[in-house]
Amino acid sequence: MNKFTMVGLGAWLVSIVIVGFQAITSLMQEGGGGDWGAPPGGWSEMAIVDLVGDERLYWAADFDWLVYVFTMPLYILLFAVGLLFIIMGVVFWRK
Repeated sequence: MNKFTMVGLGAWLVSIVIVGFQAITSLMQEGGGGDWGAPPGGWSEMAIVDLVGDERLYWAADFDWLVYVFTMPLYILLFAVGLLFIIMGVVFWRK
């Protein structure tokens, strides 16, 4: 395995961990929202905007595609980035 493949698999692992914690959290909040701020019994999707904040990403408002990437759920973004790195690892594989 090369470095691209390792980074891609790492991104997939982080994506799976995020989905796992979201699933456990939504199961634990089965009838009420609790104190964690998640919707009652629901799934709270985390995005880059939630982590960094709107005030730091104001410059991205001019680019529609970049706003879409920054508001995309983080587990989907990490899965796509991991897939991109795995494909790059296959293309740049040296034997």
